[in-house]
Amino acid sequence: ATLGYAVGEGGALFVTYDGGATWTAVTTGTVENLTGVSVIGDAVFITGANGLICVSYDGGISWTPFVTNTTATFYGSSFVNPYYGFAVGSGGTICIWNGTTWVAQITGTGVTFNSVFAYGQYAWAVGANGTICKYVNGIWVPQVTNTTINFLDVVFWNADLGFAVGANGTICKTTDGGTTWVPLNSGVNFDITGCKIYSPDVIWVTCANGTVLQSIDGGLTWSIIPIAIDDLAGLDYIGCQGFLVGANGAAYQFSSTVCTVAINPPYQREYCGFYQNLTG
Repeated sequence: ATLGYAVGEGGALFVTYDGGATWTAVTTGTVENLTGVSVIGDAVFITGANGLICVSYDGGISWTPFVTNTTATFYGSSFVNPYYGFAVGSGGTICIWNGTTWVAQITGTGVTFNSVFAYGQYAWAVGANGTICKYVNGIWVPQVTNTTINFLDVVFWNADLGFAVGANGTICKTTDGGTTWVPLNSGVNFDITGCKIYSPDVIWVTCANGTVLQSIDGGLTWSIIPIAIDDLAGLDYIGCQGFLVGANGAAYQFSSTVCTVAINPPYQREYCGFYQNLTG
């Protein structure tokens, strides 16, 4: 994996073409704070404040903004393919991408949604006050979580197995598509900001104090890996090569040929030459 993207405050977007060794600032045409980036096929979508969603089909060289008819801040997006996906944000906002336009959905709530994950015909959106909603047959259905913490990210391995993470060290796991969520013992009490599943056994999460948690047993136990002094906002990877991003331009690369079993693969600080807070 050599091509990657990082976004942040003030419309900041940086592209690497060499696996993170160097980063190039790219003009997005906006000064709005950017909150996330999603890559699906040749399409790259970015989300941000004041209803901002843009797409690039040329590797980030040029960006086309969409008319979303909202001033909500979008905090995350997820796609099944370049023609079908979701974006979520403040005020209970969820929009669906039909390949041409973004269409607002009825959610029945005004809470802020912080993350969404789409898989097949389903999607899950998580947010404030313990809110998790599942998209089923065109309707967003609230799920029982038995918590009021703020969920910050959600990921699924398949239609059944998923994790939701959030404030105060919260990690919840579902094995039935979100009908029930079981809290796990993360061993920490700081905010968990991002989560990725490598396999049903191997899961990584990023934390607000510069820490990464790694599980190799499906979330039963977690190893605490101090990485940085900066808050980490999220991570992504292809194979066993990945990146972490966070505050003050923090970007870290990790690569391991044995990531299915190894605890604490080597994390290398990438000095990117910028100091904006990176969010995705």
